[in-house]
Amino acid sequence: MHRDRIIEIRDRLLAARYYEFFAPVSISIEMKGHVPDSRVDSLMAQQLSLKPGSTGVMEEYLNNLIDRKWRNKMYVDKLYPEALQMAVEIIKMLKEDYHFK
Repeated sequence: MHRDRIIEIRDRLLAARYYEFFAPVSISIEMKGHVPDSRVDSLMAQQLSLKPGSTGVMEEYLNNLIDRKWRNKMYVDKLYPEALQMAVEIIKMLKEDYHFK
């Protein structure tokens, strides 16, 4: 739901001809390695314009991105470790029940 909202707002800001160029960029890989993809650098250097009439939409877009970032962090920090622990316990039970080594 939140991701769809961000996409909806993005579509009001950015022309498809620009978005198509950097859509394949993996932001998570960039964040982990802190090495920007050359496509992002290229777009930043061009300072592409936003769609006409998008004044004020950028704040809404940024607020939604910040919210999504917070939610994703919560998932990684809280829910992923719980899911991993549950998976470990299930594997242990399966090993015992089916006599796997």
